[in-house]
Amino acid sequence: MSNYEREASIRPPMFDGTNFIYWKVRVTAYLQSLGTEVWDIIETGYTFPSATPTDSAEKKKYETNAKVVNTLLGCLSQSEFVKVMQYKSAKEIWDKIVLSYEGDEQVKRAKLQTLRIQYENLRMYNDESVANYFLRVDEIVNCMKNLGEEIKEAIVVEKVLRSLSPKFESKVSAIEEKENLRTLTMSQLHGILTALEKGKKVSFGNDISAAIKGKGVAQLKEKVKAGNVLYVDGLKHNLLSVSQMCDQGTKVISRSNGCYVRDLDTGETVIKGRRTPNNLYIFEERQ
Repeated sequence: MSNYEREASIRPPMFDGTNFIYWKVRVTAYLQSLGTEVWDIIETGYTFPSATPTDSAEKKKYETNAKVVNTLLGCLSQSEFVKVMQYKSAKEIWDKIVLSYEGDEQVKRAKLQTLRIQYENLRMYNDESVANYFLRVDEIVNCMKNLGEEIKEAIVVEKVLRSLSPKFESKVSAIEEKENLRTLTMSQLHGILTALEKGKKVSFGNDISAAIKGKGVAQLKEKVKAGNVLYVDGLKHNLLSVSQMCDQGTKVISRSNGCYVRDLDTGETVIKGRRTPNNLYIFEERQ
């Protein structure tokens, strides 16, 4: 069974002219998952022949283009479909949609300039939650990246720290002194600010909260090292962030009977965790 056939049931969302960036990212990921030859048709294009090719290599390209065209047309609403129905190559359809909603280079520059101004003017509202502010930051930053802007994560981290509401004013200096801002990720900063927002407490699924007594570094194995690990009063084990482990080039896989951390480069399982009756995954130190 081909990649295309295996993935046929996992369709990208329907595009009706709204939320273009979301749709573009989803469709791009979907097409790339079908194989390099599929995305090559989008990037390099395909000259549609006057007759069905008989050469095996050309026939393969012909069939790949047809599959991508079918995929793209299949996830367009009727109003969007009529705009591209006359095109025969996947690249023509893709370029037409992208040009219609992103514009040419001049339009992109104008949009990017607007987004830069929005980014610079971003400020956290006094009554806004950390989670909501991070969503607003991520939305603008991702839109800028989609238009070709290169923004280092360290720059965004500094931007967030400069634009927090007054209630975090006394905490920012402490974060800047204690953390290495050049290596601090957005997910780590999110966790720190969320803990501060909750009054240095963590909440559990049963609505019970517990005080955070401190933070430290958990060295489970040479490949798995997590900073800002919370020591929570009353818990037998430290709380580890899955995102921190993923940031170190590993993949965390949860199963019904346990949890596995694998090296993305080698595929090796570097550490295993067991599942407890109360649905916690426990990693033993230095396995």
